[in-house]
Amino acid sequence: MTKAMISSLQVDGLWITVAYNEAGEFITSSELTNNKEDSKRMAIRFLRLRGITDPSEVDTDVGRSLARRVAEARTEGGSKVRIAHEGLSDFEYSVLDFVRQVPKGKVVSYGDVAAAAGSPGASRAVGGIMADHTLTYVVPCHRVVKSDLTVGGYGGSMEGSSRKEKRLIEEGVTIINGRIMERHRLARGK
Repeated sequence: MTKAMISSLQVDGLWITVAYNEAGEFITSSELTNNKEDSKRMAIRFLRLRGITDPSEVDTDVGRSLARRVAEARTEGGSKVRIAHEGLSDFEYSVLDFVRQVPKGKVVSYGDVAAAAGSPGASRAVGGIMADHTLTYVVPCHRVVKSDLTVGGYGGSMEGSSRKEKRLIEEGVTIINGRIMERHRLARGK
């Protein structure tokens, strides 16, 4: 059984709770919320989805620092946050680790991610991982798009595609007639 710790931190007037392992690696977090207790409940629920129960609540420098980095990942990206392997298959870990490093203003296709994770042809599996992951703010799943450079679904549904498109445009991605300009595509999973 994985030992997980949680720490909560108030950032810009909102609470975030992070869960991490003994090595200080990120397991999951809440979204930013107005209420500290809601923040804790959300993080614990996400931990359970990863198969981890009974976290220890500790207020450590490691936890506070990680919480700040996760909150900053909303705008700065998650490449500085180490992801824990607990509760993830090797393929899931590779997918999430690759996507967290996709820079702002760039996109990759589901197929590009599958190839980079060592399983070409597993683009549907990548889509499922993007829809279901609990690495809030750290994995910019909105930067993973269809191979024809159309936006595709977001938040596990096609209804979220307008939010996904909006986020990409805010990051400087040019979309014309529903298609992302090729210059924004990260060179085939590189």
